[in-house]
Amino acid sequence: MGSLQTAAELLHCSPYIVCFAKLMTGGIISLSATLASNSVFESFIGDSKLKVLLHGHSYTAHVLGCTAATKSIKWFKDPQTNLNIISEGTSLREISSDPAVKRVVALGTLFALELQVDGSNAGYFLSDRTNKKKVAYCTLGNL
Repeated sequence: MGSLQTAAELLHCSPYIVCFAKLMTGGIISLSATLASNSVFESFIGDSKLKVLLHGHSYTAHVLGCTAATKSIKWFKDPQTNLNIISEGTSLREISSDPAVKRVVALGTLFALELQVDGSNAGYFLSDRTNKKKVAYCTLGNL
């Protein structure tokens, strides 16, 4: 896991259509890019409005979003400025050995942590541990 890859690169496949969103701006502002193979792109070329992909660009090309994406992508690709990405198995082993951790899954910049603590105290437990490490997170609740 030493380098950051797209899902397609990780799976060694070449999709016809790919949509990049959310992580492009680090979640700061809405922006997406839809990329397509030449064969798909060429199917939308023509004079008729029937051939146009009308809503494929809904969140693209706004200056603030593009600026945030440029900085975010540069940051994700630079290991010196993004030291919090878990790329070594030792970090995962260290986290998963904590008695309060039930399960850990990490892939690239995505990280899932399942706790086995009393439900009423889970939020306090998580914020206490993550604030010390300067980790930003979003809880999904008890699923």
